[in-house]
Amino acid sequence: MIVARNIGLWFLSVLLAVGLFSWVFAGFHWGAVAVSDFRITMKFALPVACLYLPIVIMQRDAEKRRILIIAGSGIVIGPAFILLLALIAALRGQPNVIKGDPLGFGLEACLIFAFTVGSLTTILYITALELVHRLTRRLKFPRSQHN
Repeated sequence: MIVARNIGLWFLSVLLAVGLFSWVFAGFHWGAVAVSDFRITMKFALPVACLYLPIVIMQRDAEKRRILIIAGSGIVIGPAFILLLALIAALRGQPNVIKGDPLGFGLEACLIFAFTVGSLTTILYITALELVHRLTRRLKFPRSQHN
């Protein structure tokens, strides 16, 4: 049950982070541009979110040093994935992909975007874990029993 909850929280965090990123990137306007940005960003963020699932499954809560594992890996996995894609493209003889040919952005910009979305997703996920942990603890131990 805890694993399913964490997976759900993780994917909701990814959707919210990508939505917020797309909205800001589109100039705080919802419309065709934001929807297009959302689709493009999700094409990269969803595979990364799936790569992150083992950490989501293994770390049941955000207490003590576990929060450092969740935060560190959540922030690093996006840029690492972009670098891996760029390396694969370079090895396949497609150096224009590294220069940002299909997206219109350079590799540096794509790394910054991945870092931003990964950081936002991780912050939202850790916040959700903390909130759920506090709420479930309150339900198990009402205030009248603490006094």
